[in-house]
Amino acid sequence: MVSKPNIIVMRIPTIITLLLITLSVSIMPASASAVASSSVTSQEPQTKYDYTPLAESIVEGCTTEYNKAKAIYKWLCDNIAYDTTYTIYHADECYEQRRGVCQAYCELYYHLAKCVGIESRIICGKSKDIDGNIDSSGHAWIYTIVDGRGIFLDATWGAGSVNNGTFKRNKYIWNWFDIDPKFLIFTHFPDNDSDQFLYPTISFDEFRSLPRATGDWVKLRLDIDHMYDLALRGELRLPTFYSCDEITTTFEICEMPLERSLRVGKTYTFRVRHPSNIYNIALINNGNFVDLDQWHSLGGGLYAIDYMVRDVGGVRLGYKAGDGNQWTLLLDYAVEQPTADDWANVAAAYPLSDPLVKNTKNLHYSKEWIEAGIYEEKLAELIKQHNISELPIFYSNMGKHLYIDTVPMNYRLRRGESYTFSFTPRNGRQCAIIENGSVWHRDFTRSSDGRHTITITPQNAGMLYISINTSGSSYYHCIGYEVM
Repeated sequence: MVSKPNIIVMRIPTIITLLLITLSVSIMPASASAVASSSVTSQEPQTKYDYTPLAESIVEGCTTEYNKAKAIYKWLCDNIAYDTTYTIYHADECYEQRRGVCQAYCELYYHLAKCVGIESRIICGKSKDIDGNIDSSGHAWIYTIVDGRGIFLDATWGAGSVNNGTFKRNKYIWNWFDIDPKFLIFTHFPDNDSDQFLYPTISFDEFRSLPRATGDWVKLRLDIDHMYDLALRGELRLPTFYSCDEITTTFEICEMPLERSLRVGKTYTFRVRHPSNIYNIALINNGNFVDLDQWHSLGGGLYAIDYMVRDVGGVRLGYKAGDGNQWTLLLDYAVEQPTADDWANVAAAYPLSDPLVKNTKNLHYSKEWIEAGIYEEKLAELIKQHNISELPIFYSNMGKHLYIDTVPMNYRLRRGESYTFSFTPRNGRQCAIIENGSVWHRDFTRSSDGRHTITITPQNAGMLYISINTSGSSYYHCIGYEVM
């Protein structure tokens, strides 16, 4: 099962367990007093410590203000857990206990940044919880000036998430550093309009109406400008996003349907950029996989597919690492109830997705049927013409050994009835039809082009196989029937 992401909810206070990571850098007292507060505040924080030794150790080797800010942000994400006791609001106790609420994260960033010459300020406002509800108790994040420009960061949300009162540290922390203001406004609404850094600014009612964003929008490199514009017009309809925290390399969704639900018989474009030697990708429509070997490589790690939805039951974009069997979901679209015209569009393009065909048992062997010369159109026609409910068992790779002209298409045969088999063994291999493992039929009529034809009347119940000699006296089953 794949669980949906639990983005940390910034209530003041919230709940998260203590994770203590000790950094062996001395902190010298600076003053005897510290600010005492029980609410989020943007006032300049005070401290009893000189954080310079710690700050300098964190940014050691950094040559730009941007990289120094990034190093401080990472240190906070790696070393500070959210305070589940609702009591730690300020930098000094946050440093001592290695935990705190959002105000404490912000104050500690402020002090560390100031010690290495980086200007910053705490921004206060409202945020949205995982369900898109406004968190009325308040939230705080940072605006910091680096190398002559301002950027947003939220180390609290970057650090991890809360699930049933337990803190889980994020494996990927960079969704919430150097945040695009158009992305930030989906989840963070500052008390002062000027702190939106949007022109024009939006109202609180507009903020309330925006769908809740997740950090995975950033990690997957979605087009935030386009999504923001659609959202303001009320035209942004999104699928369900699942957490991509396990993805550790560049993975970019360059194009996807910005819709909540898709239609059967309609074609949609997906473009994904990623290192194919690390991850495989697939679209999954009601359990049917369209994986990477069916996508078009456009070079540079970019893959594209124009995909027609062929069935109800949802459309999902998933990935798996290497040769593993475990697929992880990224996107999940609903599928609208199809009309007769929708199904007609599917049947014209993909005959085996025709509603009169797709539920035939053993149809999942269709690739093997196609390799053996019975293509989709012919197979669909035979199924409908003979009202077939269950195809014979077609063993894997048999299309590489056998070319079929005519064989019974029903899995179940009847005793006493005659059936004609006509096929061509590839590479001149010997073949046989075997009843119950004991009755062998080899008296084929052979044509000049190698086609083998035989008519058989089974007399006993059991299994009947078309088999190919692979080496020595060994025969490999190609197609299996049950005689009733």
